[in-house]
Amino acid sequence: MMPIATLAAGFLAAVAPTTGAPDGAVKAVSVTPTAGRVEVVIDLQGAAEVRDFTLSGPDRVVIDLVGARLETPPAQYDGAARGGVRNVRYGQYAPTVVRVVIDLDAMVDYDVVHEDNRVRVALGPAGAGFAAWTSRRAPAERTATAPPVTGGVARAARVETPRQSLRPVSIDEYLATHETERAQSQAPRITVTWDKASIEEVVAGFAAFSGRTIVLGKGITGTITAEIRNQPWDLAFNAVLESQGLAAQVLPGGIINVQDKKVLAASDSTVPLETRLVRINYANAGQLVPAVSSIVTKPRGAVVADSTSNSLVITEVATRIDQ
Repeated sequence: MMPIATLAAGFLAAVAPTTGAPDGAVKAVSVTPTAGRVEVVIDLQGAAEVRDFTLSGPDRVVIDLVGARLETPPAQYDGAARGGVRNVRYGQYAPTVVRVVIDLDAMVDYDVVHEDNRVRVALGPAGAGFAAWTSRRAPAERTATAPPVTGGVARAARVETPRQSLRPVSIDEYLATHETERAQSQAPRITVTWDKASIEEVVAGFAAFSGRTIVLGKGITGTITAEIRNQPWDLAFNAVLESQGLAAQVLPGGIINVQDKKVLAASDSTVPLETRLVRINYANAGQLVPAVSSIVTKPRGAVVADSTSNSLVITEVATRIDQ
């Protein structure tokens, strides 16, 4: 049995990536009923070290598979209540670490058992009256999806607003375009409805939900009528900004500055360019060019693939390249 840990303790338990090629492969993640408990089953082929810890606000159990790579396709949890489990998220947290996050209605006792070819996380007590869920897809449903970039250690929820066009994009259109990112994101999820809400109210709501300091630029006005359901907060925030022709700029200290895209584009035109080589693991660099190109500053930014080293060569204005 594992005690409930504080948020700080969870971060102290964060995994330090190992070196070398990973030996394990995560093939699937499932949620199944058992006798009086609910089990999250991770199909793990090969060797990997299993580490676990808990976080609060919301309550969740985190499983890190150190020395593993993710080979199951992205799959969004269906949102059904299963014995206190309300969401399951997974992704390639670091080049040799797969992270599985189990969101709970409330913290419960749990046991982690590493068996041949699988890891079982038993939580409970819980009722068994629910249908199982799995990330596996039927063969006809499989689609070619680019894996996440895993060249560096994962960071906290980030705000990166595409600037490829000054034309506003609807919230639904933006979210549909970023569906893969949504499925893989581990940022806290938000569900909210606005009926002719002012942009000031909407931005203040995102600031309260995320705990970030968000500053709205002078003279920015507008109203929003929309419904967002179960979306990562940063993705939803960017979708709202895009629909209003706005963009976010992360300032030193983590403050998020919201400005009109035209204002930011004008300021970027005088900033020097910088070029970096970013090596990619567990994905084809060429396949990632369209996704990364969508978030660089146009027309000055550019992304090309180096097939020899499987790297991306990214040119961006110096103030944005870290983002």
